[in-house]
Amino acid sequence: MIHAPSLKKSKLQEEDLEHGHAPESIGEAPESDEEEAIANLRVAVIYIGPDGTTKQCGNRCSMHIESGEMKNRCTIHSPDIAVPNEASCGWYKKGPAATGHMAMPMKPYVTPKQSGLVLGKVQCKRCVRADEDADMCVALTNVLRKVLGFPKAVFRIEPEGCCNWNRGPRQREPENA
Repeated sequence: MIHAPSLKKSKLQEEDLEHGHAPESIGEAPESDEEEAIANLRVAVIYIGPDGTTKQCGNRCSMHIESGEMKNRCTIHSPDIAVPNEASCGWYKKGPAATGHMAMPMKPYVTPKQSGLVLGKVQCKRCVRADEDADMCVALTNVLRKVLGFPKAVFRIEPEGCCNWNRGPRQREPENA
């Protein structure tokens, strides 16, 4: 069973909404158990829809170190772990690369398994688990249907989206994981 935060609103949040005090962070509650399962599965595989970036570490991730003695390392991982430009993880944060005193890994380190670090380009269009048009993940649709019991569920994706369950042809696991 997949455990992820529920998107349902609490009684307090519902009262806030009634009084016009809706925090921006409150998402829409799923309409059904199937929608909640899909939302939770998106969290579990760290699926990120396209927003104009490729979500690769070397493409404007604020935690990637691109110069100096720690070049091709990450501020969240041990300095023993090389993080090339084409790597990706679920902690991607758009922004300028780490520089100055921030260009140093900081303890406690996050393991590659914890962050979902993978080496290689992870867009859905490159993944062998996507259908031909890269608008449905066949593997995650099977999880929804066969494991979670939603026989008509479909895990929709976008060609430029990405997740760290990707198994593209150039995919490899990081060393020292």
